[in-house]
Amino acid sequence: MAKKPLFRIGAFPRAAAAIAVLSVMDAVIKAMAARYPVFEVVFLRFAFGLVLASGTLLLARPGWPSRETVIANGGRALIAVLTATTFFFALSQVLARRS
Repeated sequence: MAKKPLFRIGAFPRAAAAIAVLSVMDAVIKAMAARYPVFEVVFLRFAFGLVLASGTLLLARPGWPSRETVIANGGRALIAVLTATTFFFALSQVLARRS
């Protein structure tokens, strides 16, 4: 039996919502990077992401991932944290020079 989709929203509204969320996140990160330490900004970005992802998981209730999936996504998560940290650091340096 096929699983029923959690939300019946088309591709265009989902894409528009994703662009809006990422645009807001970009503006918030730029405002915070100029005033707070980089690691604090990174921590808060991923802490809020964890809250949102946990809420989505509670609603969707998918099955447990395989060991291979956990390992692959664990590596992907480490790369995402490293990328975000270096991006936020560079952004804070650019914003500091403008002031």
